[in-house]
Amino acid sequence: MQVNDQSFRFEESVDLRRVLELDPQMTSEIFDLFPDSIYYFCYVNSVLVGHLAIQMAKNMGHIVIDGENMAGRSYIWAVEIIEEYRGKGLGFRMMKEVLQPDGKYFLRVEKDNVAAINLYKKLGFKFYKENTRIVDGKEVIRDIMSR
Repeated sequence: MQVNDQSFRFEESVDLRRVLELDPQMTSEIFDLFPDSIYYFCYVNSVLVGHLAIQMAKNMGHIVIDGENMAGRSYIWAVEIIEEYRGKGLGFRMMKEVLQPDGKYFLRVEKDNVAAINLYKKLGFKFYKENTRIVDGKEVIRDIMSR
């Protein structure tokens, strides 16, 4: 499917139900962790195909991630494009719409998600620190990236 400017639409919202529609594995408890997040939605031909969630720095106060002070940086805690629309540049377009040129951000990405890491590098993110966690009894290695 070709995605052109006429079929692409982007909007800001606080309607959390749309996030849950897009990602049924996400639970509503995640929203309690980041109550002041802003959600951005990506549509192609009026079909919801992706979202981005960001907790703005002004709403975060003092935050420490794995022992590192990330104060002054906004936290991008979710970026998702549904599978059949991946590889079409939508994640890049969505993030370009959201990120301020001089803004400071950080995010986490699973170490084996090469496509996402390459996307973030194109947007100026750099490796900051590796993080290992146990999730559902399985070791998950994530990179923390910032810009």
